[in-house]
Amino acid sequence: MKNRITRIVLELSRHHISAFLLITLVNIVLISQRAGTSLYFSAFLPRLVSSYAYFSAENLAYPAVIPAGIAAALLNLSLYALCIAFSYKAAGWLLCGAGLVAVDTAVIVWWSVLLRDFGYTPEIVINVWVIIALVAGYVVAKVNKTHPSEHPEETS
Repeated sequence: MKNRITRIVLELSRHHISAFLLITLVNIVLISQRAGTSLYFSAFLPRLVSSYAYFSAENLAYPAVIPAGIAAALLNLSLYALCIAFSYKAAGWLLCGAGLVAVDTAVIVWWSVLLRDFGYTPEIVINVWVIIALVAGYVVAKVNKTHPSEHPEETS
């Protein structure tokens, strides 16, 4: 029973960061299509970089920055993907993912203070939720000393 709960918590942690990654990809597509909307539960930094790239292309007549902005956003997202992939081998990668989300949260806080806009509060709360989920997955894995990819037989 204990190992089953450990596996469930680890999978939930991975699902949190996977959803975070996928919704951010959707947001980047929305930005590239100039939809004028974005979804919560996504990384802020890739959205900021890609939005700035499109803003620079439209308002500053500098279209060469669009591929660079999209590449930078995708590079940032690839770090999240690496944390997801490697977390199956070592639970410490969940902490790495939590660190990436913490950096993203710091950027949101900096941006909201810079703009004096408290409309980013739900995004900060969601990021803190993801950080807690990832740290909880790591702690549960370490307390139970279960390798994330192990699937021990249940003894009920």
